[in-house]
Amino acid sequence: MWNDLGLSLNAAFKISIFNKISLKSIPCYMLVVLSFMNLATLVWGQRYSMAYSSQDLRCLTEGRVDGMHLAYFQHGEPIILPISTLTNPDLSLLNPLLYENIQRLKEILADKGISLVLLPVPPRPLVFAKYLDPKDPIQASYDSSKMRQAYLDFVSALNNLGVVTTDILTPLEAYPPSFQPLNLFSDNHWSPLGAELSAKALAQTIQTQLKDTYERLHKRRFVTEYLGDNVREHPLIDIINQICGGHIQATIPSYKTSPMAGDLLADEHIEVVYLGTSYGSDKFNFTGFLKEALSVDILNYSLGGGTMFGALEEFLLHERERLQDTKLIVWEFPFIDVNLTTLQDAEMSKFRELVANLEVGCKEIARATLNITTPEGEASYALLQQRLDTRATRLILSFSDENVREFDLRVKYLNDSEDSYNFRRLDRITAKGRFFLELPKQGRIKELRLELLEPTQGTVTARFCR
Repeated sequence: MWNDLGLSLNAAFKISIFNKISLKSIPCYMLVVLSFMNLATLVWGQRYSMAYSSQDLRCLTEGRVDGMHLAYFQHGEPIILPISTLTNPDLSLLNPLLYENIQRLKEILADKGISLVLLPVPPRPLVFAKYLDPKDPIQASYDSSKMRQAYLDFVSALNNLGVVTTDILTPLEAYPPSFQPLNLFSDNHWSPLGAELSAKALAQTIQTQLKDTYERLHKRRFVTEYLGDNVREHPLIDIINQICGGHIQATIPSYKTSPMAGDLLADEHIEVVYLGTSYGSDKFNFTGFLKEALSVDILNYSLGGGTMFGALEEFLLHERERLQDTKLIVWEFPFIDVNLTTLQDAEMSKFRELVANLEVGCKEIARATLNITTPEGEASYALLQQRLDTRATRLILSFSDENVREFDLRVKYLNDSEDSYNFRRLDRITAKGRFFLELPKQGRIKELRLELLEPTQGTVTARFCR
């Protein structure tokens, strides 16, 4: 025991964060380790080290702290798991239209000369499944084998439909344990190492399954350099510092990818666009590692908290003109979003909106402008009360109130059947008051009703295009 403690403390002092702990705070950490050896753990992560007292462990392991659960894996690395990631969603409820709509989106992009590759990111407890503690009831309830198969089936199903999709779970599982974990200690995101391994797996997919597209891309060499460590704040670190009066700082390695000497001249038009979530944040350098692996420049259009469709929607709303230069789109999203969001009608409506937004211009067939006032937040307005010209294929709605984000659109056909389309725009997406819909082809439309769900005032203009 003493030997192990000595080795741990010796290694700990070699880690840069301990340089900022005052000498008088050290006895507190020594006391924690010595007094609670059966409960306290000297914790290793991304170049950080911390000591937990029995009070910390009891607080964090006996229940949920702000919706979190602390899991001590077998190799000693602490991982804080949001409770939601340890649930087992009923995968049988996945909307079968999801695959069909993704395939159709891929085909429409292909018609415009743009290739699409999907990057579903596996949830962290799946990546760390072999380290889950079977004695912990929450961890033991997580069916990792079922979720693993669901992830691989999702990737396989899309590839079988001709939608190139990258499996990054397999290479992440195969990576041997090290002092550089694949995910962050405090949340679901990958670490820079996890980002690098994922970028290399994605690059290999592009170079093999999209070989023709890859060979047409303008090449530019990049190199990645380590810049040092950045401080990463977390409430648990604050708790420990309060107990021991120390100044622990958890850090995360920082990397920067730049063009190599001789390739400094930037391309006027970037041909690869990354549409993803916070996994694409600069602090993980994912797109930097991908640039280096592919030797191509990449436009990083990630949107933190954007879920599955956020970045794609934001890009088409505000950067659609870039499509004329784009040859490859990388669409990244957390796999857990597939389980949670595709059960909603709004997400299926999203595909009709994205498809309509891919078209440029409008050959107008009909137009209607209405004054709208909904001080109480809910009201219904008829946008169309006559048979619509069958040539109409798109609807563009423009609200004078650019903050409108949520409404329903009800479509009634000549045979009295109805469809309902839900529009929900995330707060993280820049609102412009413009919405698009690919009009359904099931039958002739005789009525369109706008169901407003939030307070607004002004006008709405409906343009029917072909």
